[in-house]
Amino acid sequence: MKIKLSVLAVLVLLIASTGLRAQQDEKSISVPNQTVPAKKIKETNKEEWTKTWSVVVSYTTTFDSNLDHEIEPKKAFGFVPSVTAGYQARSKRHRLRLIYGIAASRYTRSTELNRVGQYLGGAYRFSFGRWSLETEGEAILKGTNEDRETGNQFIFTEKLGYRFNNKMRASIYYAYRIKRFAQEDSERDSVNPMYGFKFSREFGQKLKWDIGYRYDENRAVSPRQNYVRSTYDTSLTYQLTKKDLISADARFRPRLYERAINLGGGVRVPRRDRKYSYDFAWRRDVSDRFGFELIYGYETQNSNDADKIYRNHQAGFSIFYRWGNGEAIMP
Repeated sequence: MKIKLSVLAVLVLLIASTGLRAQQDEKSISVPNQTVPAKKIKETNKEEWTKTWSVVVSYTTTFDSNLDHEIEPKKAFGFVPSVTAGYQARSKRHRLRLIYGIAASRYTRSTELNRVGQYLGGAYRFSFGRWSLETEGEAILKGTNEDRETGNQFIFTEKLGYRFNNKMRASIYYAYRIKRFAQEDSERDSVNPMYGFKFSREFGQKLKWDIGYRYDENRAVSPRQNYVRSTYDTSLTYQLTKKDLISADARFRPRLYERAINLGGGVRVPRRDRKYSYDFAWRRDVSDRFGFELIYGYETQNSNDADKIYRNHQAGFSIFYRWGNGEAIMP
């Protein structure tokens, strides 16, 4: 009889224990090595967004030894006030950026570079694991490009990035640019598909190195403006002190035109250009909002067309002031 009572007691205890566990399971979700309330799980799944904005006002003065890149160099001083406003919303997997800028360029000699230009850009990036996908659109009105062509540009870019670790990244991209010029230069209107890659590596907390390559084609209304070009680019940035940043950049851009030039004696060959450019800059942040920058650039172009050979030195000084609740958001 005592044995039967003992067995009955054990059964009662097992049933009670099972019921208690069932009640606990209704109130919580079990995960390995811990029990987390269901409400907490929902809260941790929410994206935490960081929203920042900035407005940067700058004034730049420059000196060019050959402003229009001609055989006969013409020196000029330039004055460029500008305002750039940016907004960014960012979470662990998403980033949205919007930028608007306006600048008025004036030089001490008559040139098509005297103008008021505007920039409007937007980009959205989605990250998944080590990968990221970014879509960007830009409109540049009366701006200039790497060839100092003044006109309107509309650029669409799709970029795929990969993060090896916290210090090493790489990306490939495809871009499509539409270029439109003034009525008298409408034969230069063109589309400009391009693709390339970029690799970035950080060394410690202060030094960063970038290297990249881009291939592009210019398909213009006039066949004389058609060409293919490659751009090889590398740059270094070094945080000299907490307030001092120095940078150096080097680019090599060979270009082959569709049109032919006359070398004399009835010999005609496609025009070939080789452009080299080097830029150096030192930025000093006097305070959290105010600073200045010194720049120097050298550019030279060799060509089998004697009329397209030039050299240019450029020196500049810029001061800037920033408002906002985060880092400056720039193109």
